[in-house]
Amino acid sequence: MNSYPKPPFKTQQQPVPGEQRKMDPLPDCGEQTYKGSGRLANKIALVTGADSGIGRAVAIAFAREGADVAVSPGPIRTPLIVSTMTEDSVKDFGGNTPLGRPGQPVEVAPIYVLLASDEGSYISGERYGVTGGKPIL
Repeated sequence: MNSYPKPPFKTQQQPVPGEQRKMDPLPDCGEQTYKGSGRLANKIALVTGADSGIGRAVAIAFAREGADVAVSPGPIRTPLIVSTMTEDSVKDFGGNTPLGRPGQPVEVAPIYVLLASDEGSYISGERYGVTGGKPIL
């Protein structure tokens, strides 16, 4: 079993979007704990939102499993979005999607797992519209 922290946690608040490095306790994204075994050798992984949270953990896990990892942003709400866009752009970010909101990192992770798994071995050259319902042209 793991020894991950359990509530109650000390009270802490950060302005949006928050910084993982300022959290107490720090989330475990696998930098020191994930031990890979080469299950994804000779595969390529494209990870959206790998700057923090789940995307960071997925990128680390894929790399430790032997995949070549590339990172690409999308309409997913991450600290990268709010730190690299204008205030007006951030205010409305994702609002122009048919779902009317940006995606969350956890909503993208299952696609990466599928594509990296043996179950996705027959899938090649596909594009997945993780775009809030906005068509990919």
